[in-house]
This record gives sequence, C-alpha cells and structure tokens, in this order.
Amino acid sequence: MTGRIIQGTLLGVVLALVFNGLVYAYGQSRGVSFLVQQGAGAEPMAVSFLMVAIMGSILIILGAILLWALSRFTDNPLMVFLWIAAIVLLISLIGPYQMALGIGSFFSLGLIHVITAIAGILGLAIFFQRCEECVKQ
Repeated sequence: MTGRIIQGTLLGVVLALVFNGLVYAYGQSRGVSFLVQQGAGAEPMAVSFLMVAIMGSILIILGAILLWALSRFTDNPLMVFLWIAAIVLLISLIGPYQMALGIGSFFSLGLIHVITAIAGILGLAIFFQRCEECVKQ
C-alpha cells in the first residue's frame, strides 16, 4: 500500500473521530439515548462512542484497502471507489433506520454514518489524487 493511501486513511480516521465525537457529544447533551434494538425480544443496546470510533476506523481502513486494490486492477480507481462508497453509504443507512429507538437516535446514528463515509472518502480521495505511483502502470 502506498504512503499516500496510508496518509489518506489516517486523515479520514481523524476527521471521522473528531466530527463523530462532536455529533455524539451534542446528542448526549440533548438527551439522545443512542439505543438500538438488535432483534425481536432482545434488550435494547446503547451504542457507545468507543463502538462508533472502532467501527468507523475499521470501515475507513477497509475502504483504503479497496482503493488500493482498485488502483492495481482498474484504469480509473477513484471513480469506481466513489461509486462503491456511495452505494455502501446508502445501504449502511438501513441499519439506523431499522434498529434505532427514537428519532434522536435515528438522526444521530444516521449522521454518524454519513460523516464516517464523507471523512473516509475525503481523506482517501485527497491523498490518492496526489499520488503518482497509485495510478495503474
């Protein structure tokens, strides 16, 4: 993996952590419960910021691996990556819609999904565009 993709991954993770932290803290201050129902009859589970941080970081790292792989096998890896990222973002919004308990939890968790996607895309796209060795040889 190139240094530029690693730098973009770090930028994306930092952006996601900062902005998701702001959303989470604001939601907590406004009384948002961040509760999700995982299945019928299951106890509601509170989503902690640690869970948000770990999952967001893992997804951005997986996005970086995908972008790196696409740079090896396609002529226009950034465009393919952006389309895949947009599709994954839309699919990921189904989770908060179906599982969040309360409108505040739904909007907060949905916004966290969007912020994570945008942070990862921005971090990776900014550094990938400046990477000469990332282009398929």
